[in-house]
Amino acid sequence: MTSRLQPDTIPTISPVLFYPNLAGAASWLTAAFGFTERMADRVTLEDGTVVHAELALGNGMIILSTPYDGFRVPTAASIHHQCLYVSVDDARHHLRTALNAGARLVSDIRDTDYGARVYAVSDPVGYQWIFAETL
Repeated sequence: MTSRLQPDTIPTISPVLFYPNLAGAASWLTAAFGFTERMADRVTLEDGTVVHAELALGNGMIILSTPYDGFRVPTAASIHHQCLYVSVDDARHHLRTALNAGARLVSDIRDTDYGARVYAVSDPVGYQWIFAETL
């Protein structure tokens, strides 16, 4: 399913994540985490290589790009310098879906003192994601 954000609903800040196989990453992220691809915003080279895509979840959005100008994926850099924090309605269900799609568990689901149920996983290229349900 595709969606198109209206200009007044485009997030002010959207993280850009780099994936060598951007089309595969977009498919994986939609299956594992429930994103919706904004197909109208996909940029494809003449050879069919996808170099830009946008994925929406709720009122948030991430931008996918192929690595360029020294940008690398976390597994290539062997470091983790950020993670993405995403609100979901049902963390337990979301975790099962993510693991079934091949996400790697970083931190098992737990209830926090600040009123959230959270878990952390990494995607196929090493980005770490924290998903949280407000309790």
